Amino acid sequence: MEWKFNGRRVPPGQLGNVVAKSITEAAVEKAKAAVARIPCPVHGTGAKNISVARNGNQLHFTYEACCDRLKEAINSAAA
Repeated sequence: MEWKFNGRRVPPGQLGNVVAKSITEAAVEKAKAAVARIPCPVHGTGAKNISVARNGNQLHFTYEACCDRLKEAINSAAA
């Protein structure tokens, strides 16, 4: 039996890994977009250079903020 995922052939033993990776990537992109949409209450701008580092099963977001108020807004939205 042959499996295809996103148009690519996937060995049967790797299907779970490929699906998990795809779900994680989609979740990361959605979270990055959500962080970018949060406006600074002072300047009206959003976070820039949003990146994600993976440490085991945890994802760590980093970003540039115009001020501490934007950082607070992002942190309160994430809580």
